[in-house]
Formats: sequence, C-alpha cells, structure tokens
Amino acid sequence: MSSPFEHLEDSDLWWRPNEESNSAGNLVLQLGGNARQWIVAGIGGKPDVRRRQDEFDTRGGVSRAELTALIVRTFTDVDRELSAVSSAVVMEGRVIPGQRVSVLEAILHVVEYVLRVPPHGPVALDREGPVRYGPRVMADRRRSRDAAMA
Repeated sequence: MSSPFEHLEDSDLWWRPNEESNSAGNLVLQLGGNARQWIVAGIGGKPDVRRRQDEFDTRGGVSRAELTALIVRTFTDVDRELSAVSSAVVMEGRVIPGQRVSVLEAILHVVEYVLRVPPHGPVALDREGPVRYGPRVMADRRRSRDAAMA
C-alpha cells in the first residue's frame, strides 16, 4: 500500500493557513481518533484512549510514515471490529462518547466523518488560495511554487 501522503513533505502535513485552522496532519490524527473511539472502543469494547484535544494541538513531530502507519493500524482494527458485527446487534445501544447511539448509528457516524475529510470532503485554503485539499494538489502546488522561486 502506498502512502496517501507520498506527494507531501513532512512540513506540508503540518502547515496551517492560520492558527484557527487544522493541518492535514491534524485531520489524519482526528480521523484516526474518531474511528478508533467510535468503532474500536464504542462498538468493539476496547479501552477508549482517545486524547481528542491532542489531535488539534499537535503542530508536527509526526512523520508521513508514522501517520500512514497510524491510519493503516486504525482501519485494520476498525475492519476487524466491523467484521464481528452481525445484523442481530446493529440496533443495540452503545454510549459513545457520552451519547446513546445504536451500533448502526456509530458506523454511519464514522462513515460520514471519513467522507468529510479531504480529499473527499471540504474545500480548504492552501498557501495560494482555496483548493480541494488533497495530497496531490498540495504536492503540485509545492512544485509550482518551488519552480517559480528557482
């Protein structure tokens, strides 16, 4: 499996257009934390070890390889938990994080969250203006910027 971040430099993963925005790295941490909390812990019953605020506060120090490993590990665990869900339990209730939801609602929550995260989801600002925020877009813009500066 190739990294979804292979076209980005580590520094690009942590770039933010302003302090109120999240970087691509923050979005990856949030996606992993959300999926792990709702599926692995919430449905699968594993301990909920999510430190949500850290996902927003991180400003770097996690490489492309580490982020890729985190997502692969997270969705391997999610796949294992979802494989164990039978039709008999999809309407059972769970409390995830502090909300009473059915197993099906928890699954749909994570699906909806995944679809909001780029490259599927929202348009965001990069260093040169509004664009669809995906790894290839960032890499192409970085190459264009670097060529213009050369």
